[in-house]
Amino acid sequence: MTKFKGMFAILAGLIILVAVGCGPQQVAVDEPMVDEPAVSAEEERERDRYADDPYADDPYADDPYTVEDRERYAFNSPVLNRIYLDGSQMYTVHFDFDRSSIRSDARKILDNNVTFMERNPEVKIVIEGHCDERGSSDYNLALGDRRAQSVKDYLVTNGIDASRITTISYGKEKPADPRSNESAWQKNRRGEFVKKQ
Repeated sequence: MTKFKGMFAILAGLIILVAVGCGPQQVAVDEPMVDEPAVSAEEERERDRYADDPYADDPYADDPYTVEDRERYAFNSPVLNRIYLDGSQMYTVHFDFDRSSIRSDARKILDNNVTFMERNPEVKIVIEGHCDERGSSDYNLALGDRRAQSVKDYLVTNGIDASRITTISYGKEKPADPRSNESAWQKNRRGEFVKKQ
């Protein structure tokens, strides 16, 4: 009987040793060495220069408007997405298919462009009329001309001197988006503002 007790004790000890040996073990892993990206002396000087400037990445940092001002004039154009109608720059206007009348969203943009022209009396512009690819070249040249002229008429009616504005039609020759779908056509039916040199 004592012989069985001894064997039982040895067997129990072996089971405990196997159980401890198969348990989860911690493995030490060395962290990989990561080098910092090299920064040139010029990049470092530029970084230091703007370290305290909260508007360093703001494309509107030089304009006189605060962020609150810009947000007050934020507008979500159906074509241009979020733009700021604070008169600090001019934006393109868009037209409905086969139309040259000014849409309600375009009126807001044109009011902004009038403000820009009033604030910058030395600026002269060319209004370019554009169309989508549908229709003949001759038809689209005429339609682009009507679009450019309706934009000019809006500006002149709102106080901008007509001598500061010329118009030109490119018809369907200069698409903003070369694809052939409704999204592209919407972008291409437009009146663009180009400053004269």
